[in-house]
Amino acid sequence: MKDEEKERSRLYKQYAEQEGKQKEEEHVNFAYRFADGAKRSVEDFLQGMGEEYNETLEMSRFFFKLLEDKLRLRERETPPSKEEVKKAIEQLKDMGRVGVFASVSILPGGGLSLLGLEVLARKFGVKNFSFIPSAFRKRLYKDDSGNRNTAFPPESSDNE
Repeated sequence: MKDEEKERSRLYKQYAEQEGKQKEEEHVNFAYRFADGAKRSVEDFLQGMGEEYNETLEMSRFFFKLLEDKLRLRERETPPSKEEVKKAIEQLKDMGRVGVFASVSILPGGGLSLLGLEVLARKFGVKNFSFIPSAFRKRLYKDDSGNRNTAFPPESSDNE
């Protein structure tokens, strides 16, 4: 009987060692797959950031060109006034707002959500915050008689 127990014990140990090796191999394989997936994710992220950087550079060149055209810098000998620069910069901001506004307005209730965000920001004391382009704000904040609605004032009085 002792020999049988020794044999069983030996077989069990052998089986346990094989199982342990298989489990260890499974863990190592899982770790390699996880590390490879993480590496690909980081590489994709870095590649995406590189593309965003290039797109941002391209867009900044576009904005500078637009600002130059808006202020007619090539045609004039005197520098633009502060008022002209403010208006041009506001127009550049509106270009970004139009993208957000158009994208969100496609969604049901999107326009109201943007208006709600603006009202909420004003209630919390955040001034000069708006996703709504100035042309829309001017129309939105006037009542039927053409007077300005002071309940939700435009971003700044310089825009009118």
